[in-house]
Amino acid sequence: MEMKKKLYLLLGLVLLIIIGVLFYLFLIQKSAPQAEKINIQTAKGSFPINDVQKNPSAEKLSPTDTLAKSTPDYDIVFFDINNNKSFLISIKSPDIESARKKAEFAFLQTLGISQSQACQLTVSLTVPYSVNQLASGSDYGLSFCPNGNPFPK
Repeated sequence: MEMKKKLYLLLGLVLLIIIGVLFYLFLIQKSAPQAEKINIQTAKGSFPINDVQKNPSAEKLSPTDTLAKSTPDYDIVFFDINNNKSFLISIKSPDIESARKKAEFAFLQTLGISQSQACQLTVSLTVPYSVNQLASGSDYGLSFCPNGNPFPK
């Protein structure tokens, strides 16, 4: 009989620990900060995007310009001039195809939007002359959008 009591006590303790862990995880998920959103107006209407200007990892370049994300492969800059919002993705890696894929994925993740929403935004994707002379001087847009253009071969 004594063994059964110990077993019940042990099972109760394990159950209590499991409930405590689940409760803790539930609280953490509820208290995780959500990205602040702003509405952006496009020709097809408006939709919310993550406010990159309020992102703690973003760097304010000027009152109207924000470096939303910077890696060795690309920079994503947000411009808000007279309520005209636009984005510049600048490719910095000589492997421009790979950098473009990474930058476009990061762009969607940073703004919290879909590809179809991204295609409604004003986005320029460029390659500086110092990175690739042949690809420089053009705006390629987002590769998955109707106005997106491939890099020269």
